[in-house]
Formats: sequence, structure tokens, C-alpha cells
Amino acid sequence: MKWHAIGASALGASHERAGTLNQDAIGWWPVDGEGPPLVLVISDGHGSPDCFRSDIGSRLATEAASNVIRTFLEKNGEHGDSTLVKRLAEQHLPQRIVGEWKEKVGQHLLRYPLRAADADSPGDYRGRLDNSALTKAVLEPLLVYGATLLAVAVTKDLVLYLQLGDGDILAVSTDGSVTRPIAGDDRLVGNETTSLCQRDAWKEFRIGFGRSPESTPALILVATDGYANSFREERDFRKAGSDILDSIRKEGVRWIDERLLGWLEDASRKGSGDDITVGLLVSSLMQAPSSRENSGGVGRKNELRDAPELATRPGLAGRTRTHPSREWKSFASASRLPRSIGEPKALGERQSCGLGGFAWGDVSESHGEGI
Repeated sequence: MKWHAIGASALGASHERAGTLNQDAIGWWPVDGEGPPLVLVISDGHGSPDCFRSDIGSRLATEAASNVIRTFLEKNGEHGDSTLVKRLAEQHLPQRIVGEWKEKVGQHLLRYPLRAADADSPGDYRGRLDNSALTKAVLEPLLVYGATLLAVAVTKDLVLYLQLGDGDILAVSTDGSVTRPIAGDDRLVGNETTSLCQRDAWKEFRIGFGRSPESTPALILVATDGYANSFREERDFRKAGSDILDSIRKEGVRWIDERLLGWLEDASRKGSGDDITVGLLVSSLMQAPSSRENSGGVGRKNELRDAPELATRPGLAGRTRTHPSREWKSFASASRLPRSIGEPKALGERQSCGLGGFAWGDVSESHGEGI
């Protein structure tokens, strides 16, 4: 069975108007998006006043999780005992992912330390720092980079789902039925979320498994919370998963890939106004696409025709930017626009982390390799 990964990340309409950066990040391994093995990772930076390096934190999270899961699959992915692989994943992956993320954050802080001088940078978002904020940041630096994490890994024998914080993973079967492979977390109410930055974050991971081929879906949709929040009802959001499956069958993966970013822009404008990132894992259980796939698709890139139907709440107009990283296949809106607070996520009391400013740097060169 073969798998293919595609995805896009759209700057939220309200964030565009406010001049904020996209706090989301997405990436997959291997770079060509073909597997198994195949790993897809998405992260959503909190974007609150206490977390104004969280756009970097989300990118470091996708890199950390990809590195750890990739290493795990190289060592254990071909193991014949899927029960053992499941147990090893539960025991080791959360701690290793959090550990590598913390190391990457530490490396970034060493290269771009929090400085009192940042408070004297007029016209720069670092200017929001004052002495009390800087003190808080130094005491609890992890919150500066706070982010959630969603990851899916597929091998020839196993589908592995991991989640920390809000966001959504949908598994769409060949008959179009949609399920959630990871149990919900009743504590994630409103804008509260668990986070990589909190104490003992590894204990907050939720993990799901599916054995291949018995429980392998035809399509796996992974999304930051901005997508589901653009729908009035859960059933409307789930229907988007089955609609995408139908569109892939009719038009092919390439057709979807060319239009996905435009669909997410539209969803943000009409719905949540938040950044929206969606990754899709498409299995060869899909029926063969129509001839449009082989002919290179039809219509202009990001055309909104035949987008999944949205039952959305009113939103704010805006547009997106996406910029690929040089390292692995990743996308994140990371322009050098001045940042403002926008619509921050409120962090619950269970998060124990901190705050800080940010001197822009090339993330691909600002952290260590592995743990």
C-alpha cells in the first residue's frame, strides 16, 4: 500500500489584517511525500502576548517531531510485532519529542537571547518588551515558543497518531465514513490548550493506533483548530473530510493540491479568521483518479471551484503567504511583517512556562540536530 502527503498553511484573515505572522507550521518526511514510511507533522503556535516567538516554536516542533518519529520508524518500523511497536511508541515518543523540542528552543535562545535592548527597538514588535516582561521571559522561557503538536506516521503495518493540544485528526474510510482516531480531551474548552511548553508536557500526549491493512483509512486529514472552528457543527467539519475524499477520487490528488491553499484562505475569511493548516495523507486504497490527474489538472492554481462546502461563521477578509523551508518539506507563513497580538489563544493555568521577544533568524540554521 502506498501513501502520498500534501498540505498547505494559510495566514488567518484576522491575522493578515492585524499584521501578524502565521503561527502554524506543517512538514512531512520524506521530502517527496511518498511512503511508507511517511510522517506528517503540524503545529500551532499559541500567538498570545506571552508567546510571541511561537511562530518559531511551531516550526521547531514540526522539526523535532519529524526527527524523533523518523528515527523511531527507522529502528522499529519494520518490526513484525505491531503490539510491541505500539508499546515502544507510547513509552518513548512523547518524552523524546518534548526533549528535542526543548533542545531546539534552547539552541535558538542561545543564538537569539532575550535582551533588555529589545525594548528600545521602535517600529519592531520586539518593542513590546518592557523590563517586567523581560524578567518573566527569562524566568520561564519556554512559553515564549509555546505550541501544540499533531503527527501521523504510516508504515506498511501500522498507522500511528499523536496529539498534544487542540487541532483535529480525521480518518476517512473507503466508504466515506469519518472517525476521530484519537480520543478527545475535555479540558480543551474554548481557547485553552495543552502545550509543549508546559511542565511534564509528555504526559499530555494522546496516542492512537491502527493496524494496516485492517483499519487503514483511505484518507487522513490533519488540521490546526482554525479549520474546524470555521464550521458551525462537528458534522459539517466531518463532511469536509468525505468531500475531499470524493474530490480526490474524481479529480486526483494533484487537483486537490493545487486548490487546497485557496480553500483554506476562503475558510478563514468566511469562518474562524484564524491561521488554518491542513495536511492530507492519501492511501492507495483510493479508487483510481480520473484522467484529469494524468493531464496535470485543470483550472488555475488555488481555484475555489468545487471546494468542500463550508457551513461557516462570518469572518474577516485577508490573504496568505506560504514559504518553504530549505531543510525538509515544510510550509509556514513567516514573512518579516511587524507582529501584533491578533487573536491570541488563552493558555490554561496548567501551563507553566514564560514570555519574551524575538530577533528574527533563519530557523533552519538556529538549532541543534537531534537529541
